[in-house]
Amino acid sequence: MKANESIYRLQEKDILRKLKFRLNAATPYVFMLRLLKVAQADTKFEHLAFYLIELCLVEYEALNYKPSMLCASAIYVARRTMQMAPAWTPLLEMHARYQESQLRHISA
Repeated sequence: MKANESIYRLQEKDILRKLKFRLNAATPYVFMLRLLKVAQADTKFEHLAFYLIELCLVEYEALNYKPSMLCASAIYVARRTMQMAPAWTPLLEMHARYQESQLRHISA
């Protein structure tokens, strides 16, 4: 069975390469770029959100959370810090797929 899995993975990689499909690691940075567009952020807000994500890099506990959730919580904390109301909009919820109650837990 292991040999078959290996063959399938090689074939899958070959197909993806031929389709010029590039796979990326799921990092908070990838999600951040998308959510910053949705949040219609200015430069000051962007810097704060990226700073918060960078703080997660040195926190061992951050490994317990998905990169998308870390990014969403950074956006949430940045909006609260800059006193933007509401702190979490329906549009952000739709794109991030996290509710404010989920973000409050990680942002505390």
